[in-house]
Amino acid sequence: MNTILSIAKRKEYLKQLNSLLENEKESICLALSQDLHKPNFESYYLEIKQVQHDIQYHIDNLDDWVHQGVFINPLKYLTIFLTGYGKAMIESKPRGKALIIGAWNYPINLSLLPLVGSISAGNETLVVFPSIEYTKNTSNLMVTLFEKYFKNNNYISASIGGKDNVTQLLLEKWDFIFYTGSSSVGKIIYSKAAEKLTPVVLELGGKSPCVVDKQYNINLLIKRIVWGKLTNCGQTCICPDYFLVNEKFGEEFVKLIIKTLKEFYGNIIRDSPDYARIVNNRAFNRLVNIIKEDKKYIEYGGYSDESSLYIQPTIINFKDNKDAFTNSSCMKEEIFGPIIPIYYYKNTSDINNIISKYPDPLVAYLFIEKWKNIEGTIKTGSIVVNDTLIQMDSPLPFGGIGHSGIGKYHGKYSFDIFSYQRSKLIRYRWGEIPARFPPYNIYWKKILMKISQATFSIKYLGKIYSFCKYSLFFYLIVILFNRYKL
Repeated sequence: MNTILSIAKRKEYLKQLNSLLENEKESICLALSQDLHKPNFESYYLEIKQVQHDIQYHIDNLDDWVHQGVFINPLKYLTIFLTGYGKAMIESKPRGKALIIGAWNYPINLSLLPLVGSISAGNETLVVFPSIEYTKNTSNLMVTLFEKYFKNNNYISASIGGKDNVTQLLLEKWDFIFYTGSSSVGKIIYSKAAEKLTPVVLELGGKSPCVVDKQYNINLLIKRIVWGKLTNCGQTCICPDYFLVNEKFGEEFVKLIIKTLKEFYGNIIRDSPDYARIVNNRAFNRLVNIIKEDKKYIEYGGYSDESSLYIQPTIINFKDNKDAFTNSSCMKEEIFGPIIPIYYYKNTSDINNIISKYPDPLVAYLFIEKWKNIEGTIKTGSIVVNDTLIQMDSPLPFGGIGHSGIGKYHGKYSFDIFSYQRSKLIRYRWGEIPARFPPYNIYWKKILMKISQATFSIKYLGKIYSFCKYSLFFYLIVILFNRYKL
C-alpha cells in the first residue's frame, strides 16, 4: 500500500458499510434464518445493529484517534526541555494488508466488527466469511453484497473461507491477521503467522463459568441467564458454559430454569420461532454424543431431531457429585450448544477449585452478592455481574486471555489493534540551551546538567499548564474587549 487512506475516505467506506447493512438487512436476516434458524430479533440486534453502532462511534471519533498530542512535563524531562522547545505526538498508522477470518456462529458481527476497526485504521482488508459448510446462504450473500457496495475498491474485499481457501491465504504475506474461531484452528494460524512475524489477534473461546446464588429479584436474573445461554441455541463463544450453583439454592434454580424455558419458548420448544438450530450435522452429532454419554444425570430435555438439527435445551444436573461433574463428557471441552451442566458448590473454595480446572475463560458470569470475594481469583477476559452477553454490545475491550485468545477489540480498541503507534518528536530551530555540546567541563554546564538529571513527580502539571494557557487566552480577550469596546 503506497498511499495512506485519508480520514475522509475511511469515513466514506464506513458509511458504505453502514448502507450495506441498512439497505440489505432483510436479505441478511433471511440468510441467517436459513443457515441457523436465527430469529429476526437476534439477527437484527446481535448481528447488524451492533456493527452499525460501532460504525457511528468510529465516524464520530476517528479524527481524535489518529493524532494524539503528548504533554512533556518539563520538570520530569528536564534534559529534553533544556535542549530546546518542541512538541510530541503519537500517530496511529495503518498496519498495511489485513486478513480477517470470521466465525460461523455470528457471521455478520464477527466478520464486520473487526472490519470497522480495520477501515478506520486505513488498512487494505480482505474479509473471509465462514465456509459454505456452515453458513452457505449468509456467506454467499455477503460476498455478493461486497462486490456490489465495494466495487472497484482496492481497500476492501471479501471471500469465502474453508480449510483449503484459508490455508492458501496463509501462504501470502499479511501485515496483520485477525481470527475468530476455535482454539485448534487458532493455534495453526498463530504458527503460520509466526513464520512471517505477522502480528495476530485470536478471538477464541473456552468454558465460561456462571456462578449463581439466590439473591434479590432472582426471577429476572434467571431470565438473563437462560437468554444468555440459549441465544443462537447456545452457539455463542461468550455464553455461560457451565453452572456452579449454591447447594442451598440448587433445586430451586433448576425449577426456575424450567419455568423460564416454558415462558420463553412455550411447552413445545421446537415449534417456537424464537429458538434457533444447530449449524450442521457435524456439530449436531457432537452435541448428541455429549447428551448420550451424560444421560444418567439428565433432569430435563435430551430430545433431538437430526432432520431439523433441533436439540432441546437439556439440563444435566450433577448436583454435589464433583467427580462425576469434572469427569463428564460435557466438561471435556467448550459445549457450544443448548446443554446446561450444573454442579452444586459448597463454598468459595469449591468454586475456585472448579474454575481452576478450566483456565482462562473468555468471560466469568457472577450472579452472587459477594462477587468481589472471588473475582480476583479468576483469570478471565471479562467479568460480568448479574447479566449475560451484554458486554459484547459496548465500547469495552472484548477479548480473551491465555487459552481464550490474544488481543482485544470493539470501539476504539478496534482502531488501536488495527493500527501501529508511531511516536513523533518535533524540535524547533530555536530555544537551545547548549549544555549538551562539548566541552562539558564548564561550571555552569555542570550545574545545569545536574539540575536536568533531577526527577519530579507532579501529577497534574499537564492540567495546570493547560488551565493557565487557556486562562491567559481568555484574559487577553477580555482586555481587547474592554479596550476597543467590542
